[in-house]
Amino acid sequence: LYANILIGRQDDSFGAKSADEFAKLEAALGRIGDQPLSGELVAVLNEAKELFADYRQVFDKIRADELEIVATVHGTMREASEGIIADAEALKQELVVAEKNIFEKVVGEIILAETEILIASISGAVLGMILAWVMGDRLSRPIIAITAIMRRLADRDLGVEIPGQSRKDEIGQMAQAVQVFKTNAIRNDELEAEARAQEERAKEEQRRFMNQTADSFTNSVGSIIEAVAAAAVELQATATGMSQIARTASEQTTAVASASEEASGNVGSVASATEELNSSIEEINRQVVFSTEIAKKAVDQARETMRGIQELVEASNNIDEVLKLISDISDQTNMLALNATIEASRAGDAGKGFAVVANEVKTLSAQTAKATEEIRAQVNSLQGRTGFAASQIELISKTISEMDGVVATISSAVEEQSAATREIAFNIEQAATGTTVVSSNIVTVSQAVNEAGTASSDVLTAVSTLSENFNTLKGATDSFVSTIRAA
Repeated sequence: LYANILIGRQDDSFGAKSADEFAKLEAALGRIGDQPLSGELVAVLNEAKELFADYRQVFDKIRADELEIVATVHGTMREASEGIIADAEALKQELVVAEKNIFEKVVGEIILAETEILIASISGAVLGMILAWVMGDRLSRPIIAITAIMRRLADRDLGVEIPGQSRKDEIGQMAQAVQVFKTNAIRNDELEAEARAQEERAKEEQRRFMNQTADSFTNSVGSIIEAVAAAAVELQATATGMSQIARTASEQTTAVASASEEASGNVGSVASATEELNSSIEEINRQVVFSTEIAKKAVDQARETMRGIQELVEASNNIDEVLKLISDISDQTNMLALNATIEASRAGDAGKGFAVVANEVKTLSAQTAKATEEIRAQVNSLQGRTGFAASQIELISKTISEMDGVVATISSAVEEQSAATREIAFNIEQAATGTTVVSSNIVTVSQAVNEAGTASSDVLTAVSTLSENFNTLKGATDSFVSTIRAA
């Protein structure tokens, strides 16, 4: 632009600016050449350098020609004008000297000579100005036109026509160089459009890959989560049943304890009655019969309690199988989360959200495994306690059976009270000892059953926590899939 202004306006103040701009452009092309470029861009850069060199050469030649013309106009013609003026002045002085002698004779000739000299001076100056204007207009008009076209090209008006390409002078070379710039600009637009299309295709391919990954993850993890949820529901039902069985067993052991205390009291009554055996044989016989019935009732209740304990053991075994299934599912979920993390690392920046959700899935899987181990520990503790309760109930049953035999012996002894008073007293003492043992064992069984009920409540709480964890896991999985589809 500064070069065109310099040529068109002939203003020397733009000469230094033009030189600076040429130096900046040449330095910029050099810096671009130092960058790693593709083969096509290197070819374009080399062509631009050649065009710049051609343009600089044409500009320098035009500038030199223009300076020569200006020197001719403002040098030679000015010297001629100044010579004419100097000669006219000298002639004027001579005429002034001669005027004193022949004033009347040559006054007309002097006026005529002055007029001719003035006309000659004016004609020379006008001729110089016309010549300068014609030469400047002839050179600057095509350059100004090319400058306007270059401005339109800079504004991305690539449909403009470049005139003057058929000229054989430097103006024609400039027009041809501008045409090359136009062709390169059109090519650059085509390359940019192709690059944008390729980028859109890459984005579409990435979206398709992420959707396929989300579908695969949903199919793999979704079925696992549903299976674990079903297992958790079944485990919760089993834990509820265990808690109910524990409550029933507690009620039955309470009844057995009450019956044992009552039997102990009755045996004490029998022992007291032996002191008055002769006068209260009928009362002794009634108490013995009543004790027999209580003993049978205690045996029946002990058997019922034993069956409840057996059901509790079977339920705990079922829980162990369910825990094993949950543990296997947790391991498989952890493996899937690990695979998802690996796929996220392959996806690069697009998979960062994918990796965060995969790590969350791994964390939830670890929490599930931990909760499963806690439940297994509670179940093992429950199994140990129920086994102990079963052994105690079996001991109670044996003791009650022995007590039943003792009471039967008492019943026989009543019929022979006179001859077997001492035997009756001994048997009553044995019965009292047995009822004491029964009462002690019943207390132990009651404690074991209460502990079993507490363990069942702990199992139910752990199962509820497990269900909440799986609900959280399902929410994290859904969020994970949504993140993948939105990537």
